[in-house]
Amino acid sequence: MNWHVEPILTRCQALLTSLPDGLLGPLLFALGVSGVALCAFKDIFQNLRAGLLIRITRPFRMGDRIVRGEPEGTVEDMQVRATGGVWPSASGMATALRRSA
Repeated sequence: MNWHVEPILTRCQALLTSLPDGLLGPLLFALGVSGVALCAFKDIFQNLRAGLLIRITRPFRMGDRIVRGEPEGTVEDMQVRATGGVWPSASGMATALRRSA
């Protein structure tokens, strides 16, 4: 298994030594900032991906009745980031509910 790691490390070392002077610091800074940004926006990217998958696979459409155990309701709005519906409450009155994708 270690024989796979050695060529990668050798190539990384060759790449870093071939960089012009003064470029290594900004390059490492840019990689660090992009890593932090990806971690910060991870949930947003996951919600966007889930919304797109709902749009592509179409597991339900507007007007469909969804039952999941006790709560059940009708889908009234579908967006990329959220799906909304009307769900009856315990008092018998309908309440609007938005579920994030």
